[in-house]
Amino acid sequence: MSIVEDLRAARHVDRKARLIRLGAPQPKPFVPAKPIPVKPQQIDAGWEGMWFHDLVFGHSKEPRVIRIRDIQEAVCKYYDVSIVDMLSGRRTIEISFPRQVAMYLCRTMTRHGFAEIGRRFGGRDHTTVIHGTQKIAGLYGYDMRITYDVNSIKKVLA
Repeated sequence: MSIVEDLRAARHVDRKARLIRLGAPQPKPFVPAKPIPVKPQQIDAGWEGMWFHDLVFGHSKEPRVIRIRDIQEAVCKYYDVSIVDMLSGRRTIEISFPRQVAMYLCRTMTRHGFAEIGRRFGGRDHTTVIHGTQKIAGLYGYDMRITYDVNSIKKVLA
């Protein structure tokens, strides 16, 4: 050992001796805590355990298949617009905005592509559907009114 290390060791011994003379409490040696045994929990049949039950065993009923027509009807009912107006070529904000919401919901809730959704909305081009879904997707989460509307329609459809 070097001289510096010897001095540090001597100081450490001196410091411990002084603390013992002064009656300072000695530090207890570190003893690792015993691990707590974990018991497997049973699944509760009440409401508290239902979320876990569904994750493990799956849903008890078949998921509902949502069609484009169902989405169109729900959006028309929510915004008080007729199906004929939604499928028409009119481009007023009272008609085009619900149409864009319906296109967004069709894209997110079904497996149909842009071209198929456009055909179901009065023979529109796929780029029109892309524009509508991107517009609503960009506002969803930021504009609280649109977020509320989309979530309300999703609840009706589910």
